[in-house]
Amino acid sequence: TLDMKPAYKAAIAESRKAGRYAGDGRGDWGVDCGVFVTHLVRDSGHDPGYNSDGRGGNTVSQYDWTEKNWTKVGNGPIDPAQLAKGDVANNRDTHTYIYVGKVPGFESDIASASWGERAPMAGGNSAAEPGFTWFRKK
Repeated sequence: TLDMKPAYKAAIAESRKAGRYAGDGRGDWGVDCGVFVTHLVRDSGHDPGYNSDGRGGNTVSQYDWTEKNWTKVGNGPIDPAQLAKGDVANNRDTHTYIYVGKVPGFESDIASASWGERAPMAGGNSAAEPGFTWFRKK
């Protein structure tokens, strides 16, 4: 579903005003995996400079930034036991998502969004997916 919670919608509007990446304008702003992961990592305080000093960019630019600034954990499929909260998966071409670990009331240990398909949510991806590189903040 593309229904965004009011707080997320407000955060995206504020980000656009500040010149941060909020999607490419095709479809709903903010309903994009790269936007979601960048905002989550930055705004949670995990890494305020994530993805080009927090300004962000699409999945390709996010991969390039993470490869230069974080540590590579491995390539998927990967055993979830190797992952830590805040680890990011990216396949460089089309998608990125984040490992959040066990969260009470959350239906998955992965959080993601998908451009034009679904707003940020639990699940939708897994550590067992091939073709994704996992990164961890240094």
